[in-house]
Amino acid sequence: MTGGGRILKWKRQPRLTIKHGLSNNLGFIPLPEDAAVNILVVTKDARSGSGPGRNIVATLSALLRYSSTTITLVSETMGDDIEGTAGPRFRWESDFHPKTVSKWPASLATLKRAAKGSDVIWVPANLSSLLLAQSVRTGRPLLCGPNVSPLPHRRQDAPGRIETELLCDAWVEASVDRLRHVSRHAAPNRLLQIPHALSPDQFSPAFRDGEFWRRHGLTGAGPVSLYVGMDTQRKGLTHLLDALEMVNRDRAVPVQFAAVGQIGPENQARIDSLPWMVAPGSFSGSELSTAFASADFLVTPSSWENCPFVLLEAQGSGIPSICGNRGGMPEIISNGETGIVVDIASDRDGLHVPETPGRLAEAIVRLADDPALRARLGHAARQRAVREFSLPRLARDMMDAFEQLKGTAPSV
Repeated sequence: MTGGGRILKWKRQPRLTIKHGLSNNLGFIPLPEDAAVNILVVTKDARSGSGPGRNIVATLSALLRYSSTTITLVSETMGDDIEGTAGPRFRWESDFHPKTVSKWPASLATLKRAAKGSDVIWVPANLSSLLLAQSVRTGRPLLCGPNVSPLPHRRQDAPGRIETELLCDAWVEASVDRLRHVSRHAAPNRLLQIPHALSPDQFSPAFRDGEFWRRHGLTGAGPVSLYVGMDTQRKGLTHLLDALEMVNRDRAVPVQFAAVGQIGPENQARIDSLPWMVAPGSFSGSELSTAFASADFLVTPSSWENCPFVLLEAQGSGIPSICGNRGGMPEIISNGETGIVVDIASDRDGLHVPETPGRLAEAIVRLADDPALRARLGHAARQRAVREFSLPRLARDMMDAFEQLKGTAPSV
């Protein structure tokens, strides 16, 4: 897969006029850097504490790079890491509380005030925000996603035709795998894929600190393997700990391991019991950037992920990744080129297969024992992050979608 937005091609002619193919490669019309679009962004939370939040922060930072773009953000909260908000082209309206029904009248008044002069609406996350945004949709096309939940009556984890035909003009997903899943339930002519992106300056090999993990308790001489994320069944941390114990059972120089994030009590106890493992908690900002760049490789043992930021952050940091082969993970990591992709999920139920620890262990040994391979994969990963998952590419994809959505807005 290459970076860029794509829309599925279907026999029925779509009302949406975005051209098929990859942005700036196979059909999208490139926009000049001074393209003028006034964007109303409606969401509950615009902070980078979660995957959806990180996508919002990255996208707003990317869009503000266009010199004639103006953005009005309507959200209950906003982080301080959105780039470009100090100038006159950005405005934040905070009197918006989509999950508090008693405050909906005030929220609707805020939307009405904020929508004046807007060309398009983007609702990146939160179903309540999407529903409230309908009040200012007349005359303005609405782009939705990639982190808006479907209506609660849905049995499947995907929107249907109500969401994709009535509530928006285009629905965004971040991975091809997720797009294919959604297309089985939703209006296919409204689906657009735009992968996530990040700043290559925020996650970079330049943050590498040879003493970082030693200061956090890893004193061994072996290479440092890294896990970043939550501790849930789908994330597979227990399988990863099993794999690392297999790897280090007879190893003279153990592979070191750091788990960053909120770790459950059982796995925390396992980590605390071994001298070559640490779980220092959650990191953010420059500390998280340094944590990535100071590791030797990342392991993401999830049975499924959509478009995980941890893989993008590892790539930007110039380290290879080991990951599963389901969802959008193999769309980010190219097996043997930027990392190692491992078959660890069942085709029947999507859960981890019993062979998961052994297969992870094989991949870990391969990277741990070959510094030259780590260097080659890490260099290629960094190049791919800059080329295909950068903010300029994200900005072009979003701007192309906004520009070509203009004129498709509902009249009522």
